Amino acid sequence: MTSALRAPALAAVAIAAASTASIVACASKPTSGNASIAAGSIALPAKGNVEAIAFAATPAQASFAFVHAPGDRVVVLRSDAGGDWTRVGLIDRAGQVFGAVFDDASNGVILHGDLNLALLYRTRDGGASWTEIARTLGRFVRVQKDERGDLLLLGARGEEGGTVLALREGARLEPAVAIEGDAPLLVSDLARFGGRTFLVGGRSGRGALYASDDGRRFARVDVGEIPNLLSIAFDARGAGLAVGSRGEALRTLDGGATWKPTLSGTDRDLASVCFIGDGRALACGEDGVVLATSDGGAAFHPIDLGRRDDFIRLVPSGDGAYVLGARGAVPFVRVP
Repeated sequence: MTSALRAPALAAVAIAAASTASIVACASKPTSGNASIAAGSIALPAKGNVEAIAFAATPAQASFAFVHAPGDRVVVLRSDAGGDWTRVGLIDRAGQVFGAVFDDASNGVILHGDLNLALLYRTRDGGASWTEIARTLGRFVRVQKDERGDLLLLGARGEEGGTVLALREGARLEPAVAIEGDAPLLVSDLARFGGRTFLVGGRSGRGALYASDDGRRFARVDVGEIPNLLSIAFDARGAGLAVGSRGEALRTLDGGATWKPTLSGTDRDLASVCFIGDGRALACGEDGVVLATSDGGAAFHPIDLGRRDDFIRLVPSGDGAYVLGARGAVPFVRVP
């Protein structure tokens, strides 16, 4: 990746359109410091790039996959209770899917767009049909919910630089945060713990971490001179990790009160990090890098998927996470 701030914007996964998209279930076995992956695959009935995966827990476990098909359309696939994947809908508009959030198996919203325009589409029939509910100029790379249930869009809008927008009353986008001092060029990720909210991003090659006690007004946290930060996550006990370009990794054990650098063991850009249990986390990045830790980031161990794709997003599920970015597959990785 030539630019660290480029990683979140590539939320559309680069999977070879020439092969059938698949989800790969993996079990890991540590060998000599690495973890070798035994994989099987479940074919998806669509060809193209898998751009997002989302889950709905009620009324029954439903999984959704968004595949960028030939002809610049997005095919919506669905699997109920771990059953077969079926094609249920189509988003007939040029652009990419940067993320999806589902309230239940019928109601969901996706973030769709490109580098200059972001759109929100809603489904109320389980992915069969989609209706535009909001749009804004800018580059937005993540969508998630806040404590009130409002959708948040993370990214940048025009000359305002990095920002977070909230979808109010299901139709109106408005600024959700105020950042003191220099805002990042792009807000890359957001995480919460213990009533505090944290943002990460970067500006002119320098990483930035911001914290807020009310989720609205953010002040910069002094973490020294570091590369751009791209992703942040916490476990239930207050261990947290923030990762970024050139293998940068910051660690906290006290819910974000103090942060210290930790060695990731790689100099590749790390685009995503997630926790899948107390102290157990995964990180992924460019050139096929996947890292696992079982002690909150004190030590990382590489997992070799046998690929050199640029991995750009982790989607937690159960005791592991899907790794988005592999051509022709979506590996599922567990912490060894």
